[in-house]
Amino acid sequence: MMLSTAPGGEAGCDISQIPCRVCSGPSSGFHFGALTCEGCKGFFRRTVLSNVRLECLGNNDCPITPANRNMCKSCRFQRCLAVGMSKTGYVLFHFIYIYIYIYIYIYHAVVPNEKKCENYV
Repeated sequence: MMLSTAPGGEAGCDISQIPCRVCSGPSSGFHFGALTCEGCKGFFRRTVLSNVRLECLGNNDCPITPANRNMCKSCRFQRCLAVGMSKTGYVLFHFIYIYIYIYIYIYHAVVPNEKKCENYV
């Protein structure tokens, strides 16, 4: 049982019991602004990074389920956007990650290890 926080803030619920907002499969957490499964999280990340133009071969209303979510990338990506997944959230996450990495790098380079740890002894 995976414990996490539900959208309403209820601690201790099994988040996999809440369906993915894109394909209705078991969710794994909030990714890029929406409650999604690992598959839809990875699909969204790869699609944003590839910057490829996707086209639906149907009528832009293909059903997205765990069984057929890989059939139409265009409809799946549109569904990701419709449920609140954000391209800017992806970029913002990486800027924050880079900032933290640089901060840690500079902090470790400037302050010797003995000085950092003496406050905790």
